[in-house]
Amino acid sequence: MKKRIISLLCGAVGLVAGIFFGKWIGGFIGEIFSGDGYEVLPEERYVYFADSEEELGSEAALDGFDLAFYESRYKSFNTRTYYHMLNTAEQRIYRILEYALDEGKDYILGDARLLLGCRKSVVEITFLFSTDSPLVEQNLAVFVQKGVTVPYAAGEFFRVEIPRFGEEFLEKKEEAIEKARKIAAEAPAGSDMEAALYFYQYLTDNVAYLSYEGDERAEAHFLHDVFFQNRAHCDGFANGYSLLCALRGIPAFEKQFTPPEGADEIGHAWNTVMLDGDWYNVDCALSADTAKAEMENDILFRFAFSDELQTEIPDHAEELPPCEKDYLTPAFRLPSADDPAFYGEIDKAFRETERHYIFFSLEEDDVTKEHLQEIANRQRSGLRVLSATRRGRVYYYLLKTK
Repeated sequence: MKKRIISLLCGAVGLVAGIFFGKWIGGFIGEIFSGDGYEVLPEERYVYFADSEEELGSEAALDGFDLAFYESRYKSFNTRTYYHMLNTAEQRIYRILEYALDEGKDYILGDARLLLGCRKSVVEITFLFSTDSPLVEQNLAVFVQKGVTVPYAAGEFFRVEIPRFGEEFLEKKEEAIEKARKIAAEAPAGSDMEAALYFYQYLTDNVAYLSYEGDERAEAHFLHDVFFQNRAHCDGFANGYSLLCALRGIPAFEKQFTPPEGADEIGHAWNTVMLDGDWYNVDCALSADTAKAEMENDILFRFAFSDELQTEIPDHAEELPPCEKDYLTPAFRLPSADDPAFYGEIDKAFRETERHYIFFSLEEDDVTKEHLQEIANRQRSGLRVLSATRRGRVYYYLLKTK
C-alpha cells in the first residue's frame, strides 16, 4: 500500500513537473517565434524558392522552424550590423533572403503571414542585407508583389524577384571569394591595421573606378568585376573591401549615403572597419578615382578616417558605431593660407614626415598659385595639390613631385 501511495505521489509530482517544464519549453519556443505583439509563427508558414517563376512550388518549402534556425553558409562574411536594427519578424525576412542568396534562387514565394509585424518593407530589408553582406550588390532590382494566390497551397503569399540572386551570379561570387582568399593570404601577418592598409592599397592600385551605364550596368557582376575586371563603381569597391577584411577576421561593413529624393547628387557606398579596437571609415572607390586622376596611388587619401572627415552622412547614422579617430591626422590646422604661420607649418610638416606628401586643413579654400610657387621654391621641388571640403573645412594633400 505504501509503495502504491509513494508511486502515486511520484506520478503527481512528475505530472506537475512535466506541465511546468512543458510550459517553460513552450514559452522558450514561443519567444523564438514571436515578438513585438504579433502572433506566434506556426510551423506551416512556409517559403518556396526557385530559379524561375514557373518552377515555384516544385521544390520542398522551408517551414517556420527552418526559418528560425537557418544559418547562412556565408555568415562569416557578414557582421550583421544592420540585421540587429530589425525586429524579429523583419529578421525572418532577412534570413529568407540569405537562403535565396546561398542557394542561387532569384524567385521567392512566402506565406503572407510572415509579413505580420514587419515595420520595414521587403525592399528595405533587402537593402539592409546588401549593406551587411559583401556578396550582395546595393544597386539591386527587387520586385515585390503582395496578395498572390497559388494552386498548390492555401492562403495568400508575397512574391519576390531578385535577378542578381540567380545561379549565374552565385557562381561569379564564388569565383570572387576564391580570388579574394589568395589576396588575403598575401597580406602582412602583423596587425589588423597593416592588413587593412594592404587591402586598401591593393584595391586603389589595381582597380579603376567605373560608372556603369545602360546594359553594362544591368549585366555587371560588381564583386567579380573588382577582382577579375579590375574595375568597379563604389558598391563593388565596398563589397570587395568588406570581403577581404572578413577573410582576415577584421570586422567590416558597408555604409550607404542615399540622397534626398529630387536632390542633384548621387548616392555613395564606402566601408567602416574595426582596427585595434576603434571604428574607421575607408573609401577605396573615391581614393582610386581621385588618386589615379590627380595623384600617385600610394597617397592615403581616404584610409581609416573619422566621421569628421566624411563628406556624406550615411543612412542610419544614429544607429551605427561612430568613427572618432584618423589614421592620418592633419599636420596642422589654420584659418587661412595667408596666416603668418602658414609657410613655417608647411616646412615643419615636410621635415617631420617620411612620406612624400603632407596633409593639412584650412578654414578657407584660399591656397593660390602664388602660395604653391613659394612652397615649391622653399622645398626645391615641384608640387601637386588635392583638396576636399568636408564639414566646413578644406583638407589639402600637398605632394612633392621631384
